[in-house]
Amino acid sequence: MKKELYLFFLLYLGTITCMYAQHTFFTITRSVRGEWPSYTSPKPDEFLTVDQALKVYAFVKDSTGMEFNYSYAGCEKRAHAVSLLLKSRHIPHRKIWNIEPGTMNFVVARHVLNVTDRSGLNGNVSWPYHVAIKLFIKGPSKLDTVVVDPAIANTLINYKQWLAMQNVSDSYYTFLDPEWYSYYTINQENVYGVQMPSKMDWTFTGDYFKYSGRSLQEHWVEQALAVNKVAVVMINDKVTGPGAADMAKVNAYRKLIGNFDDVTAALQGRIPDYFQNYAADIAPYQQQYQQEFQRWVTELRPLE
Repeated sequence: MKKELYLFFLLYLGTITCMYAQHTFFTITRSVRGEWPSYTSPKPDEFLTVDQALKVYAFVKDSTGMEFNYSYAGCEKRAHAVSLLLKSRHIPHRKIWNIEPGTMNFVVARHVLNVTDRSGLNGNVSWPYHVAIKLFIKGPSKLDTVVVDPAIANTLINYKQWLAMQNVSDSYYTFLDPEWYSYYTINQENVYGVQMPSKMDWTFTGDYFKYSGRSLQEHWVEQALAVNKVAVVMINDKVTGPGAADMAKVNAYRKLIGNFDDVTAALQGRIPDYFQNYAADIAPYQQQYQQEFQRWVTELRPLE
């Protein structure tokens, strides 16, 4: 009972929240694993001019070679790749995280973030969380915080606009140092010897982790960047292109590409059962995936 009460208070009092407009800002003060992340306030020399910030956005969108129109998963991987490239160019930045309320509090109904699907695959795409790059700018009359996120915005935007574009007014958001790659959830783990109920699956523990160990060794970032690029090619060829006449095949591709884990597995040679009829059809895209993957390993590995 003591352990259960301790965990309850750890999860619900382990963050400090402040209300700004309709979204809730939180800072992490406790965690289940003891791996709570850091945030460093900007120094005066880390503020960019508006013109400099716009050039950063243009670089990210137009010069990195990343695909931002496919956003079914992997925002943390894309944000981390952008962060590595900005760090290599000595461009100061942080990350901004936005998390749907059910992940933060298991007694609250899930209310997933959702934005327009820019890939053309479906009308909308939804996420339990989203993360992007945050910059500090110094305008003529005030300091401001802006977000670089070509996945949902065509230009640099204020962080409050960025939150609003994800269409969940009761979400939780925070700012973190860029080295923090992703966060932990409970997933029915034994925590301090207490078996967690299924109701708490996917509840945020207060812990983040860096891009190291398994994630680094297995190239999670590079895999996702390659999938993003090839998925858009597949959509254009097989779903929305002029040759997409066989509706059974179109629907199979739509199902495959709409599931990030499934399309990743297929491009790596592990074809889901429902796509077996088109296993040979996907071979050229598997080759493209390998080329993209090797390209990103070559580019990012020296920066990691």
